[in-house]
Amino acid sequence: MNTIETPADIKDWVITTIGQRPTDHLVRDNLFGSLIRDPRAFAFQAMTRKPEDYILGHVSHLPEKHQRQAINLVVLQYLHRRRIAQTLEGLQNGRHPSRQAFSKTLRTVLDCVPVGALVKPKTKTKVPLERQICKNAKLCPWCHARQVLRLYEALSSDLLKSPDGRVVASARAAIVWTPENMKLVDAWWQLTRQPEKALGCDLSRQIRYVNEEVKPVLRDLGESLGIRSGILTYHLGPHKFDDGNLGFRHHLGLLGEIPSCSNEDWHKLYDVIQNRLRPGYPNLEVNRQPVFTEWIAAPAHVLSALRGLLAGSSVGYTGKVDTEGAFSEPPRDGIPGVFSLQPTYLFTSEQLLQYATATKGLQAYTPFGAWKKVLGKAARGKP
Repeated sequence: MNTIETPADIKDWVITTIGQRPTDHLVRDNLFGSLIRDPRAFAFQAMTRKPEDYILGHVSHLPEKHQRQAINLVVLQYLHRRRIAQTLEGLQNGRHPSRQAFSKTLRTVLDCVPVGALVKPKTKTKVPLERQICKNAKLCPWCHARQVLRLYEALSSDLLKSPDGRVVASARAAIVWTPENMKLVDAWWQLTRQPEKALGCDLSRQIRYVNEEVKPVLRDLGESLGIRSGILTYHLGPHKFDDGNLGFRHHLGLLGEIPSCSNEDWHKLYDVIQNRLRPGYPNLEVNRQPVFTEWIAAPAHVLSALRGLLAGSSVGYTGKVDTEGAFSEPPRDGIPGVFSLQPTYLFTSEQLLQYATATKGLQAYTPFGAWKKVLGKAARGKP
């Protein structure tokens, strides 16, 4: 296997064109808007802001107006594939108990077809492109974006069909487990599990605690605001503590609808989620400490509402903001979606394997209310 050291080593895919369909923009906003907004993704931001010549060489054949988006894709492809390739190399030289299974998974992720542009293989192959899609949304940014697009198409076919009187709202919160908070998780595990059962790794216990104790609270907060149908989302990303130690950041989200929202109800909702310092603001709590929870809402007839709150917008989006028509929170650098891409390429190889093990079977989203039926039909391929 070739080691990927610089973007010049990425020769598998050639960008032929940058699509301009609404779905193409949604996918790119989900991928690149997320990373440009994320302070952890400074390497991506620096490499795209002032691209080196070897990066420009991958996009110089494209029209100038499309090169900026192509540069974003090339840099993300490089950062993602470098991490996967380095982890694969470590597996081949190590003695990991699941080495063969992980190696097979990572190879399919490494070879997955990028999304956000039309690409073709550098060398001719008889394998159809659709068979080179890994379908691993946890490890692959391209399949993460594909999952988001499928969700948007399913939800918009229902929500945007009759949007009048309906409001779309989202909540986002990030939890980091400090050593003090881990004492809470350990005590909870001992109380709720059989005493003879092993504690398991820290990350597995954290995930179980968030799923069983924190996510239901977020749904209750949503119901207190009138949200009866929606999805709860859960993604993990990297975290660096002040002392330099590395860990995981747990990103929880809620996206849902208030089915019948009068002007008076909208003003009340707007008032509640705009006043973050007021007692009673709907924040999550962990270990009796508030976890800042960012709420955003918009009438469903605002076409960018569902799209932005689900996938995220471009950083340049500046939607009209007032109490009658658009977003309750002024977009400063665009709208962050509940499915914002996590910079998993920042994981160490050890973290990536731990993440892949602990999140096996973890659902990225859980629908509730009427959205269960909508998304169930989409999953079965029904209109």
